[in-house]
Amino acid sequence: MTSPSRRTLAHALRALAMDAVQQASSGHPGMPMGMADIAEALWRHHLKHDPATSDWADRDRFVLSNGHGSMLLYGLLHLSGYDLSIDDLKAFRQLHSRTPGHPELGYTPGVETTTGPLGQGIANAVGMALAEQLLAAEFNRPGHAVIDHRTWAFLGDGCLMEGVSHEACALAGTWGLGKLTAFWDDNGISIDGHVEGWFSEDIPGRFEACGWHVVRGVDGHDSAALDAAISQAKAETARPTLICCRTTIGFGSPNKAGTHDSHGAPLGAAEIAATKAALGWAHGPFEIPDDVRAGWDAREQGQAARSDWQRRFDAYAAAHPGLAAELERRLAGDLPEGFAALAERAVAEAAERAATVASRKASQESIAAFAPALPELLGGSADLTGSNLTNWPGCVSVTPERLRAGLGGNYLHYGVREFGMAAIMNGVSLHGGFRVFGGTFLMFSEYARNALRMAALMKQPVIQVFTHDSIGLGEDGPTHQPVEQTATLRLIPNMDIWRPCDAVETRAAWAAALQSTAHPTCLILSRQNLAHQPRDAAQIAAVARGGYVLLPAEGEAQGLRPQLVLVATGSEVQLAVQAREQLAARGVRARVVSLPSLFAFKAQDAAWREAVLPAGVPRVAVEAGATSGWREIVGLDGAVVGLDSFGESAPAPALFQHFGITAEAVAAAGLRVLGLDSPLKAVARHGQQIWLDQLSRTLVASGALQRWIDEHGIAGVTSNPAIFAQAFASDTAYAPALAQLRAEEPDLERRFERLAVADVQAACDVLRPLHERTAGDAGFVSFEVSPRLSRDGAGTLAAARRLWAEIGRANAMIKVPATPECLDAIADAVADGININVTLIFSPRQLLQVFEACALGLRKRQERGLPVDRVRSVASLFVSRVDTLVDRLLPAGSEALRGEVGIANARNAYALWLDRFGGSEFAGLRAAGARAPSCLWASTGVKNPAWRDTRYVEALIGPDTVDTVPDATMAAFAGHGQAARTLDTALPEARATLAAAARCGIDLDLLGEQLEAEGLAQFEQAFERLMAAVA
Repeated sequence: MTSPSRRTLAHALRALAMDAVQQASSGHPGMPMGMADIAEALWRHHLKHDPATSDWADRDRFVLSNGHGSMLLYGLLHLSGYDLSIDDLKAFRQLHSRTPGHPELGYTPGVETTTGPLGQGIANAVGMALAEQLLAAEFNRPGHAVIDHRTWAFLGDGCLMEGVSHEACALAGTWGLGKLTAFWDDNGISIDGHVEGWFSEDIPGRFEACGWHVVRGVDGHDSAALDAAISQAKAETARPTLICCRTTIGFGSPNKAGTHDSHGAPLGAAEIAATKAALGWAHGPFEIPDDVRAGWDAREQGQAARSDWQRRFDAYAAAHPGLAAELERRLAGDLPEGFAALAERAVAEAAERAATVASRKASQESIAAFAPALPELLGGSADLTGSNLTNWPGCVSVTPERLRAGLGGNYLHYGVREFGMAAIMNGVSLHGGFRVFGGTFLMFSEYARNALRMAALMKQPVIQVFTHDSIGLGEDGPTHQPVEQTATLRLIPNMDIWRPCDAVETRAAWAAALQSTAHPTCLILSRQNLAHQPRDAAQIAAVARGGYVLLPAEGEAQGLRPQLVLVATGSEVQLAVQAREQLAARGVRARVVSLPSLFAFKAQDAAWREAVLPAGVPRVAVEAGATSGWREIVGLDGAVVGLDSFGESAPAPALFQHFGITAEAVAAAGLRVLGLDSPLKAVARHGQQIWLDQLSRTLVASGALQRWIDEHGIAGVTSNPAIFAQAFASDTAYAPALAQLRAEEPDLERRFERLAVADVQAACDVLRPLHERTAGDAGFVSFEVSPRLSRDGAGTLAAARRLWAEIGRANAMIKVPATPECLDAIADAVADGININVTLIFSPRQLLQVFEACALGLRKRQERGLPVDRVRSVASLFVSRVDTLVDRLLPAGSEALRGEVGIANARNAYALWLDRFGGSEFAGLRAAGARAPSCLWASTGVKNPAWRDTRYVEALIGPDTVDTVPDATMAAFAGHGQAARTLDTALPEARATLAAAARCGIDLDLLGEQLEAEGLAQFEQAFERLMAAVA
């Protein structure tokens, strides 16, 4: 039988590529068809490999840098005898197949690296060739060349357009990697067409300038020329070789060869048939004749080569048993025996030293601690050794001179080539025998980003040392100050990111990185010094978990649950520690969690994660970088202190202050999350709503009302004639509308109402989101009927109905007086579904009457078959006015009662409310969703300047109540008020105060009638001033 020709054997690769791409309906047939002859020359005549043992240590490495032509590699592996069946080829580009669209490490035996992003494959090949040369220098001995293999790479025009190829190939030339050979598929075609318009440089000249041996002008379809070129490459031992192969993309296709039409799409059934006919390939899809298979089968030759090497290695092991054992350990990727214990001791030593140093310096000290035990450590930096601090005592630089002399080293100077460095490191790791790390500024990780991603995709345990991690680097300014880099690195799947807070965490981060086996690690390190954080033994051990409790909240040891969790990384952990102290001074129990590695923390069991970040406890995160990623930790209700803008050029301390990344900012964020940033917000935690006792056009239009809501948790607004009289007198915003109304509306009351109703509507609209969010429990705006109707129940009801309809807002509330004449009007208004604010209540008797009127209205409404769940009413009990009158009437010797009766009266009112609405009498309405009328504390401004200006607010804080506060008192409480539940904590004392007042002749029911009359008179006077103001 005549053996098939070399061209026929190459046609087998072409046919498989055409068939597989056609069956998948996608792929790139052109490159495999164009490079098939080159592949045949290399794989059948020069490549040292064993299909039965694809991980043989001394095999040649083959890299398909132009990975889009993956069917060329799959065809080679299948035909050579690797464990890749014809059915695997038929499943090209299908889900979970062993033949993905681009070669992927771990899916297919014989694939050395994942390629596809152009240019990185050749950079990986540089790393592999470097690793071979360094291992040979370290382990080979005279007569024992156990590390002696070559690295081959296919690359296309696209690879050479990518800048990473310039970076890596320049280093390959400088290092003189004589066992690296690259085949340039010079077909002149890329996706957009013929490349002359965008790729015209002298590639052979460029490589020669980089120190490569270049074989020019090789016909990529001439086997003899290819053999000769490869022989030249093998003969060159001091320089890498580029073989320039002129090829035709889509070789053999009658209509698509030499065009971009064959580059990235199936040829089509008709064109495949025509191509096979032109090539003389008379076989169906995926059919390979036996003689062709036999011509490609490399198993016997590969087994012989591997067996020969094994015999030589056994002789080496006999002569140098220690070296042989060490080489086997390193090629297997195993750490030295006992390394875990050594790492534990190293972390403990860092804790004992308790050094305050920059984490980049702590990193250098960690390298120095681990390097003596790890001869496989291969470090380096992209021209920033003195800044990254990636060198260590005893490290030896890899230089061209040493490499030419057959010597190695363990420290690489990559020059300013971050992308090339990262891709070369991937190649070194893929080759095996080293634990590789490299350094640059975190900002410049952007240059290397795709190589970092590829390391994660390939599960390579490379280590990136990224220093100068934030605005903390200072004066170099925003071009060098990372903002989004750490956050976006965390988004890369299978990438561990450590941002340690001190030397202990830095040591632990290095220990974790060195012990990782299936993922890369980025160490995010500071330029500035970081304070040592004390820890006990359990906490030191817990650092490795990625997140742990650094400082428990006060009282946790006694079983108290923290009120807040502060989560931080890196330099901001110290800020969290300081913020915890500030919060403790405010009575807030805050826990500090250091979270140096979210990747490691998320790998912990649920019990650990819950123990560190307990559910239901609010969280604040702080990191000097982009904030959005932290929402995963703090949730939508938490807070993040960070930086979402570019930095500035200034000393680091000034920048942290300027951008608000301070302990004070963290503490303030914690208070906001807890609703304690304003004492007024803190009141809400005790179940009380604070309403602003003021309304004006400017209050709404200026945004001041919205700010009160946002910053202080204001939940409603009240108004009365006195408030509007003051507003009309002082607020110039009314002038245009008032001038128009004077011409249009002769009735003064209607003129006033038309002005005021617009304000009420605007305020209702501002408060509507709160009203809706609370299902109608908050967000009300109260407007009073004319005081002229206070003794006219029917008129009051008619006015309430008219104003309710005119305002037209579900969160409006109509204010009516608690006069006996208006009690029926109150009940009927509630029955109509009108929200009612009953005002001018001073005594227990009045209060109970109002309670009954409101309850009656709800019953009437229920009897009519109408819903009762959205009708709200409040009973406004005046406080300070009671004290003002009572204090004048108290006899001498009763000074202890001064200023106390009004508070006691309000507390007693709350007790009456509990009795009236807390039991079975209201149960039926409650079951239907009705809300009992709430007690509202009115007149809470302090009249006596000798008293604390917030005393009435502070004394009456309790659940299911409202406090309507004038703006001056509101501002005072916002500044220095103390929020604590006081309303029902001393009810017996309140009753005792009232009993003592009664013994002094104080009859609150009688005084209530007097105060009601005085109040009505004052409101009527204010109303008359209003009429004069709008006249």
